[in-house]
Amino acid sequence: MTSETIFAWIGRFSVGLTFVAGLLVWFGKTYIDRWLTKHFQGQLDDLKHIQAQEIERLKLKVAGALDRATKLHQREFEVLPKAWDLLSQALGAAGSVTASFKEGVDPGRMTSDELEAFLAKSPLEEHQKQAIRDAGRFEKPTLYQTYHEHHQFNAAIQAANEFHNYAIQFGIFIHPTIRMKLTEASQELQKALRAWKQILQMPDVKPWPVSESQEHVKAASELSKEIDALISARLWSAAKLDA
Repeated sequence: MTSETIFAWIGRFSVGLTFVAGLLVWFGKTYIDRWLTKHFQGQLDDLKHIQAQEIERLKLKVAGALDRATKLHQREFEVLPKAWDLLSQALGAAGSVTASFKEGVDPGRMTSDELEAFLAKSPLEEHQKQAIRDAGRFEKPTLYQTYHEHHQFNAAIQAANEFHNYAIQFGIFIHPTIRMKLTEASQELQKALRAWKQILQMPDVKPWPVSESQEHVKAASELSKEIDALISARLWSAAKLDA
């Protein structure tokens, strides 16, 4: 076999090898790329599906949290003004009861018609009114004052208890700092009225030792100023966020 023949065969082999290589490259690009694309596309689709599910779960979680927060704020906006109103009423009632100077009324100086008109507007019980009618001229003022003091005290007790019970019942909707101040104010009012009850039980002691009751009312009043500022800040700051 001559060298020309050998080189010819080598040339033909090279051409064939080149063709086969080209065919393999074409096959790789055509089929292997398709297989890889399909394989990874499937994984990508799975990841997108998982991601979409996670995003939806987070959306539901955030929506639920926002819904709960909205409902909590709405309840808080209802509770705080009511708590403040009850505190104001309880504080006013306790202040009236424990005041050092009170306007005196002398039913003994009234005519029968004046007395009836006065008693008609009075919050006293009917049996108390009748006792005042039946009392002598000089007994009427003392009797009326005694009944009136007890009535004021009972009204103050009722107002303080209503405020105290409301703060406990709906305290869960109140910010802890405000709730703590409300509790402190309630405790001061209760102390003031307990001290005043002792005064009512010793009516013959003159002058009445009102200082202890007044000190507790004063402490409750100071706390009410702090509560006023806290509630105002709480409501207005939330209103700005909602706007």
